[in-house]
Amino acid sequence: MHPYHDFFVQTPELINMFGLKADTCHIVRWGMKPLSSKVKEFRSIELLYIGTLNFRRVHETVSGLKLFMQKHPEASVHYSIIGKGNSEHVRLMNDEIRKNSLEDIVKYYGYLPNDEILPFFEKCNVGVSYVPITPYYTDVIVTKTVEYLLSGMVVVATDTNKNREAINDQSGVLIVDNPQGFADGLEKVHSRLAAYDSSLIMEGAKEWTVEFQIRASIVPILKSVSAK
Repeated sequence: MHPYHDFFVQTPELINMFGLKADTCHIVRWGMKPLSSKVKEFRSIELLYIGTLNFRRVHETVSGLKLFMQKHPEASVHYSIIGKGNSEHVRLMNDEIRKNSLEDIVKYYGYLPNDEILPFFEKCNVGVSYVPITPYYTDVIVTKTVEYLLSGMVVVATDTNKNREAINDQSGVLIVDNPQGFADGLEKVHSRLAAYDSSLIMEGAKEWTVEFQIRASIVPILKSVSAK
């Protein structure tokens, strides 16, 4: 038994995961802040992955990029990868870049402090949200998906349940979690590039902001709880 009468959880799936009763739970998105307010242009594809390398198979996106470049050698593409991982996953990443001769296109920066990350969110226009499609990940809100959208970036995301809730045809593409899936996602982005509107992407993602969630969700729930 526990002494609490009300619980705030991020997704309905967590209610069962934690063994809680539905009538004691409130679904709350805590909200996030955009890391960039700069409106992006879509003349080329400037990819950004930021996050851990451990057990995410991010090196597969490099393989997928190679497949895309073989089909579109004229395409203007750059790919910045930021994040740390254990030695094995870092080796996989660097080996994939070298094996595919993408040293001039893909740059792996390792860990960067927060104040060095902002320029990438200002420059890049396509965010990569690549988590494996597994029972563990599929119902988890991917923080970076939301941060990319709030910053006006198109998102190439694996087709998890929560990514599906956040992304539509105007803001990105959903893919399967393998190199060919990533290549297919880039193909769709490339074909739609001129149609994307960074301002509309930002506007469409406003429901994920801290301000929106406090006003529309958290305050009303707190009022209802305090009135019991």
